[in-house]
Amino acid sequence: LRPSAKAALRALDGALAVVVPGETIATPEAPPVLPPQVPLVRIDWKKLPRGFLLAGKLEVQECIGQGTFGVVYKVVDTLGDVTRALKLILHDRYSTLDRLKKEYKTLVHLPEHPHVVRVIDANTLPNEGPPYILFEYVAGEDLGDLIHDARFAPEDALVLLRQVTEGLVHLHRYGVYHCDIKPHNLLWTTVGAKIIDFNVSVRREDSSHGGGSRKYLPPDLDLAALPSTSELV
Repeated sequence: LRPSAKAALRALDGALAVVVPGETIATPEAPPVLPPQVPLVRIDWKKLPRGFLLAGKLEVQECIGQGTFGVVYKVVDTLGDVTRALKLILHDRYSTLDRLKKEYKTLVHLPEHPHVVRVIDANTLPNEGPPYILFEYVAGEDLGDLIHDARFAPEDALVLLRQVTEGLVHLHRYGVYHCDIKPHNLLWTTVGAKIIDFNVSVRREDSSHGGGSRKYLPPDLDLAALPSTSELV
């Protein structure tokens, strides 16, 4: 039987191949096997589910607040088994990281005070996540909500005024000005008031109004002029 054309061609290639003694014949390498690509999942930082783990140890419990610059979650530090408040800074006109540094630097050197929220730590989440600030968790209610729902007792108003004033005196003593004191930035707890949210706070050397909600600023305040310390709260 006559060989087929393909068989004859293979036989000819074999006959023409010259093998030099001691020389190995290179065989074509198989293409590398690439791991399957995992599609990137876009995280909605404002709607993190319960149990979501941040920074390897902070387990989300629930969202407890949202504002202009970010969102706040109640989390559990699973290494220390302690509850904290985690503030994610998601928006800023210029830089979320700079805003983080400004707020953290303002608070981190402050001595503790019973009517001022205590900062624990600050960092950025891995894999290009947003910056965050970790605070003590304060079990209390938003004073603005209490007033809106007519659940704030008139007899507590004097206690609130005294405690917030004590907190502000403490801040001013160390050259820090909150600049946005209003009901929604105050928590009412079983042991009294707590000043929170230092987004627009300034230090004495900043020579700035910092910001603040127009509704709660003094009507005669000139925002175009450099403020004196007596004009800052």
